[in-house]
Amino acid sequence: MIILDDFICSRNITIRRIRLLGCKGFATKNSNGYVVMVNSQISDEEQRRTIIHELCHIKLGHLDEHVDLSEDVKECEVRELMEHLNL
Repeated sequence: MIILDDFICSRNITIRRIRLLGCKGFATKNSNGYVVMVNSQISDEEQRRTIIHELCHIKLGHLDEHVDLSEDVKECEVRELMEHLNL
């Protein structure tokens, strides 16, 4: 998990667990880096997978301003990356 920790630190990513209605989690960009919000009401395993899913969006550059991809394409790219990483 050292590589994951390095990625989180290098991108200045904050992970917060909060009560969310209607979604497992999301990521957003702020002036200092990124914030990943994950639903505290889901199981620990679902939280883990959700965090990894959102980190994949960041890794793939989906939150950058110049990205003009549909949500379907973004989700497909994340699934492919997670499969490649055996997650």
